[in-house]
Amino acid sequence: MAILTDRPSTVFAAQTVYEHLSFTPKDTVCGNLVLVNRQHPIKNDPPSHDLIDINNQQHDLLVPHQGSFVNLLSHLAHPVEEVPLQKQAATMLFSLIKKSGSAGTLTAVSGYRSYQEQLTVWNETVSKEGASFAEKYVAYPGCSEHQTGLAIDLAGTAPSIDYICPDLPRIGAISTFCRLAPQFGFILRYPEGKEEVTQIGYEPWHFRYVGFPHSIIMTDRKMVLEEYLEMLETETSPLKPFTYTQDGAHIDIIHLSMKNRQTVDIDFSDVLPHTISGTNKSGIVITRFRRR
Repeated sequence: MAILTDRPSTVFAAQTVYEHLSFTPKDTVCGNLVLVNRQHPIKNDPPSHDLIDINNQQHDLLVPHQGSFVNLLSHLAHPVEEVPLQKQAATMLFSLIKKSGSAGTLTAVSGYRSYQEQLTVWNETVSKEGASFAEKYVAYPGCSEHQTGLAIDLAGTAPSIDYICPDLPRIGAISTFCRLAPQFGFILRYPEGKEEVTQIGYEPWHFRYVGFPHSIIMTDRKMVLEEYLEMLETETSPLKPFTYTQDGAHIDIIHLSMKNRQTVDIDFSDVLPHTISGTNKSGIVITRFRRR
């Protein structure tokens, strides 16, 4: 049971075990579920210590690109040598590659980009391909998922790879990789048929880490991140969680609004493992894991 207050929580009896969580608006702009698009620009970059260069990790799994890039962006600081990714996302990516048997078939094209790098990508793409192409396949600076460190563009290994629209053929082990991706916390962020919602064209190469079980729920319900967060915001509350069940485990997911609030306190009458993520739209998603 959850109790939501705008003041410090009430005191429970000494023998009662409960969990108290407290939030401020800064908690709404970080986490695996942050929504980043034109309407919701990124508020802060990930700390540098939370990023690792996956091109310098486990070369037997993810093959660094040794060839040339089509649409090579000449003013990027590291278009080939480095592909930074948030540590947890990187760990799950390597686990996914191992499980899918796709080792040696994939190349990381682009991970984390700073605002300045995204500005370079935008400007050079507009210059080379035109504004309409850029608006379809490149997020506007400050509005790119790549600035979160949670997004990765992948390609099949090849002598030449298109930096903006890399080819990721759905065959063999790569097909298995795509099918298993939700089990490891990844979603295909810009699927075909959802262009009006995401305002980005179909990008079969762009994967986003959102974490379990959100990735599975979104995939099963054919939802993109915009739709999923809207569902949580309108259909859940501390007293009305969305419950996902798998293998006897029950996972409660609730949306907590921080709109026009400086602090919000919430008490649970039990202590459970949980994750917390902001939505980047004045909300927080609490995911609690229980077995019953």
